[in-house]
Amino acid sequence: MDSTAHLAEKFHREGYLILDDCIPLPSLGSVKTLLSSSSAEIGKILRERGVGVGNVESFLAKPPADIDASEFSELKALVSGNFPRNIKAHPALWELLGSERLTSVLKRILVAERLYLHMFPSPRHVAPSSTLAAVPRHVDRQYNGHMSNFVTVWVPIEAFSENMGGVRVFPKSHDVARNPEIDESARLENDLWFAPIRSDLGDGVLATVTKGSALLLHRDLVHESALNLSGYVRLSADLRVFGDRDSTTKHYLDLQEKKIFEPLTGERHV
Repeated sequence: MDSTAHLAEKFHREGYLILDDCIPLPSLGSVKTLLSSSSAEIGKILRERGVGVGNVESFLAKPPADIDASEFSELKALVSGNFPRNIKAHPALWELLGSERLTSVLKRILVAERLYLHMFPSPRHVAPSSTLAAVPRHVDRQYNGHMSNFVTVWVPIEAFSENMGGVRVFPKSHDVARNPEIDESARLENDLWFAPIRSDLGDGVLATVTKGSALLLHRDLVHESALNLSGYVRLSADLRVFGDRDSTTKHYLDLQEKKIFEPLTGERHV
C-alpha cells in the first residue's frame, strides 16, 4: 500500500486525518495578511457599535433601535466569526489547496480524478473567550446539505498554542453518527448554529495541527470548536472539497482550471 492509500485508509477509519506539511507557506502568509487586516477592521466596526465579548448575547437579543435589519444581519455574521463576502471570495484562499501532497490525498479519499471547491470558503476569526464564534458539537453535513459528499480541509493560519483551542474531534464517530435527517428547527436561540449533538462521545481529542499542516474531516465526523482562551484572535479557514463523482447545487471552483461555475448551468466565470 503506497503512502497516499495508507493515509486515505486512516482517514476513512478514524474519520479525520492530520496531514503535515501540505499547505504552501507563502500561501499561508498571503492569507494571514488578508485575514489579519480584515479582522482588525471587523473589531473596529464592532467596537464602534458597542459590541464586545461581554455583551454580545444581549446585543443579539435586543439590538439598538438605530440598527436596521440588514446591518443587524451583517453584525450578527461578524460576531459569529465570519468574514465579509469579499474576503471569502479572495483567490488567496484557493491557493491553500495548491500542494500536490494535499490534492493527491484528497483525490484518493474521494476516489476522484478532479477536485472542486465549494464557493465560498469559510475563513474564521475567533476572538478570545468568544462563545458565539465557537461552533457547538456538530457534523459538517448539517451545514452543507447542498453537497452530496465532501471533505472539509481545516487550515490554521498560524501555529496555535494549546490555550488558543482549535478543533476537538471525536474519532470514529462518523460510523455511529449517521442520523439521516437533519432537524432544521434544532437551532440555538441566537439562530447562529445548530443545537449541539451527541453528548455520549466522551471528551474527544483536541487536534494538534501545526503551521503548514491541515486537518481533514469526514462530513459525518462529530467535532466542535474549542474555546479560545488566549489573548489573541484565532484565524483559520474551512475549505470544503468534493470530487468529480460528487455534486453541489451552489457555486463551485474547478481547482484544476481555477474557474468558478454557476450551480446547475455550468456557466464559467474567469
